[in-house]
Amino acid sequence: MKFTRHFESQFRMAIVLLMLLLHSNAFSSLRGQVMAPASLERANPALEAQGPGEAGQGQASRAATTNSTSGGQDSTAVEELTTNPWWTWQNLFAKGSPLHFGITNKEEYDDNIFIAPQKTGDLVTSIAPDIDFEKGDRTAPHAAYLNLYFQPTYFRYLENAAQNREDYDVDLYFQYQWTRLTLGFEQQYQQLTDTSIDVINFAKRNVYTTNLTGNYVYNGQLTFFGSAKQQIYAFDGKSNISTNQWIIDSYALYQVAPKLALGGGPRIGFTDIIGAPNQSNQDLLLHLSYNPEGKITATLAAGLEYLEYQAHSQASRLLPIVDFTASYMPRDGTFLTFSASRSNVPSYSFVGQNIDDTTVDCSIRQRCLQDVFITLTGSYTIADYEFGTNIVGPNRKDNYYSAGVGLEWEPKTWLTVGITYDRTEDDSNLAANSFQDNKIGIRTSINF
Repeated sequence: MKFTRHFESQFRMAIVLLMLLLHSNAFSSLRGQVMAPASLERANPALEAQGPGEAGQGQASRAATTNSTSGGQDSTAVEELTTNPWWTWQNLFAKGSPLHFGITNKEEYDDNIFIAPQKTGDLVTSIAPDIDFEKGDRTAPHAAYLNLYFQPTYFRYLENAAQNREDYDVDLYFQYQWTRLTLGFEQQYQQLTDTSIDVINFAKRNVYTTNLTGNYVYNGQLTFFGSAKQQIYAFDGKSNISTNQWIIDSYALYQVAPKLALGGGPRIGFTDIIGAPNQSNQDLLLHLSYNPEGKITATLAAGLEYLEYQAHSQASRLLPIVDFTASYMPRDGTFLTFSASRSNVPSYSFVGQNIDDTTVDCSIRQRCLQDVFITLTGSYTIADYEFGTNIVGPNRKDNYYSAGVGLEWEPKTWLTVGITYDRTEDDSNLAANSFQDNKIGIRTSINF
């Protein structure tokens, strides 16, 4: 695929550029980040839905939020960049090794590995080693931060060996924070082959993500945020629809109270869809951040999206969009989360259709004993397929439920052993897309 090859060359060039910068006497040692409002993503939520217990097995994006709360001037930045280089061998290990290693093994019985109406069960073994290089401090001014992450995941099926596969997650993130200004660069590559309620069955794809982020603290009350992102979903074969997406997001936050910041700004995007008319969107969003540094935190991004289709025969649409997340820690050992979102994204399985996706997620994690935790999760998604073009196809609507329970034992800081049970169900108006799935597994994680 032409844009896949093009992006692979971009990825290699980015790696080479970073290595040259690291040897050009241009950085110092530390980092910087505080909480910022949620940014509405236009990746397909239905494609990623895996039910409770599956989230977090890969490495999450590190560049989603960058900020600074310091005031002052940046006149000493250049001097600091050249007088304390941390990439020398002596400084590299001055505060301990920057390398971290881990491995996760999971033995799981899945009674519907293809998430199909007719079930096929199997015992699945997954092994996921990871290497994490982290150097610098992400919270201090006049500071550089570098993070390199690599995690392959190997899946082996007892009865269905044809489904054996290897997935990969590679992530590079660099950040530099001056007194007022923070800039970040992230390059991520993922090879994924998991099941999808949009595609149904396994969806093998390569995901390339480039993300530039920045924020500027104008004064103690006003901060500006901005990001530019390109993301490519490249599916193997011709049965699914590949996309190439660009998003530019900018907004300002004003501290109206000690614990509350309000603001807003525009976001624009363009999606190149293989085999279907392209789309563009212009959004106007309200942003809210509530962060008392105590028991409750909350972020909100909500507004209207004007969606246009390249096919002039189709009318444009004005849509409400929202992304809300909140967490609550009433006491030590108890942690609750809640999120709700509504977005519109292209379908990867039906040409010319978009998904109005509404999702609610919640979880609670409770410490039972000193080193024993129980976790309950649940989610509900409504995926309403809408025609964005005059292409004729099925009218599809899915109601997707998931619930899970997990018990974890952490006898050591570097060792976690757990047992999980997850149930997912898709009630679709198309019988071929309805399914029920139950998973029970034992997981062991070692990190050092």
